[in-house]
Amino acid sequence: MRKKIHSFTASLGLMFFFVAPAYSQSAQLIEAAKKEGKVAVYGSLESDTGDAIFRLFKKKTGIEVDYWRASATKVMDRALSEYRAGKPLFDVILTNDNPMQIMFKEGIFAKYDSPSAKDFPKDAIDPNLGPRYRNVIIGVVYNKSIINPAEAPKSLEDLVKPQYRGKLVMPDPTQHVKLCSMFWYSCCTPRPTGTM
Repeated sequence: MRKKIHSFTASLGLMFFFVAPAYSQSAQLIEAAKKEGKVAVYGSLESDTGDAIFRLFKKKTGIEVDYWRASATKVMDRALSEYRAGKPLFDVILTNDNPMQIMFKEGIFAKYDSPSAKDFPKDAIDPNLGPRYRNVIIGVVYNKSIINPAEAPKSLEDLVKPQYRGKLVMPDPTQHVKLCSMFWYSCCTPRPTGTM
């Protein structure tokens, strides 16, 4: 039953992100979630965004949300540790794509075909995880007093040029999965010249 609730509540969380109605869920699953008393959500959504979603969720369902927020990597580590120990304490995981794909491969998620998926473009629906609920935009920001705008990096590959040595800052890649994948893609994936 907990596995069904995991998929049910994950889908509800995503649906409320898009302000979709909860009536598309079965009454049986909603009642099962209400008996449990609350939904435990692990995620990397900013707290103010999560709070707004969770208020709507409670208003629509009457179910409390207990939200634990951390980086995507920490969310994945905690969820996988609990799952591997046979004692998952989460109902819903809301984080970015790379950790979700890793957790999917570990078998942590129950399959759920959301009725709201029909409203998404086909390229926004992951065959395993369903509709994508957010996109991460990656860019390069530079200080014009240190780097002349005419010499600014034009691609991620440019960041490894000697002229930028000692001038870069970035989040800890062991704590931010998206950053690791960005650099792997940038440095290790063949693609046409002139593209990022």
